[in-house]
This record gives sequence, C-alpha cells and structure tokens, in this order.
Amino acid sequence: MTYKVFTTKYDREVDISEYAEDFRKIHDMNSVERTLTEAKAGIAKSTQIPGKEPLLMMLDCSGSMRGGSLVSAIAGLRAAGDAFEKEGRPFEILGFTTDKWKGGRSREDWREAGRPQLPGRLNDLLHINIKRFDEDWTQASKNMVG
Repeated sequence: MTYKVFTTKYDREVDISEYAEDFRKIHDMNSVERTLTEAKAGIAKSTQIPGKEPLLMMLDCSGSMRGGSLVSAIAGLRAAGDAFEKEGRPFEILGFTTDKWKGGRSREDWREAGRPQLPGRLNDLLHINIKRFDEDWTQASKNMVG
C-alpha cells in the first residue's frame, strides 16, 4: 500500500523563534551542559564525515521526547553543530512533530467528509526550522537552549 495523506491543508512550517521559549523551559540547564560536554567528547572521538556536502539533521519534537531524551538529543545536535561550524560545513536542523493532539483539523475534515475508508495520514504536521543552511549557528544555537 502506498503512503497516503488525507490533506496537507493544515500542515505548518515555522521558525524556531516561535518555540524558543518552550525549548528553554523543558530543560534542566545543568543536565543540558553536562550532556553537551559528553556529546562533544564523543564527537571529537568519532570519525569525521569527509567532504563539505551540506548535512541535514532532524529533531523529533514530539511529546515522547520530553525530558532526558530531548535534552540528550539537543545536546548532541549542539555538539554536532559546533563541530560542523568549526569545519565550515553547511548544515540545517529541522524539528518535526504533529501540530495538534488527536489529529487536529485534518481529522475533523475527515469526519465531516463522512469518514472515508483508508484516508491515510490524519494529522496536522508541524515542521520547525531550528537552523537553516544560510543561518548563523551562534544565533540559531541560542534558540535551542537559552
């Protein structure tokens, strides 16, 4: 079966600035800094990716990532971002989640359409631009953790 989507009408793409305060609130700053130090040490030991091809990193921003999982992921992205910035490699970081709980307006449209069978995805998606390729890393990283 092919992946289907009932509607993309309510999918949104936003800049991290709309969610920067939320990112700052969910972290224990001591945990972030400790995890960031560990992640930087791990990246320093790892093999660098050869070349200067642009890289895309994605961050799961769903509710299942709350707490320690999100702290670790953000610390890892910050450490990787620092390393990529240092070597002059272009990179982008995108966050993804659903926009509304229980499907949002897409699911409501499906209900109003008589609940057709096999509708495909019924969630409103939210894509968060955390750092664009052409954006300054120093500024973008401040939006991830204050």
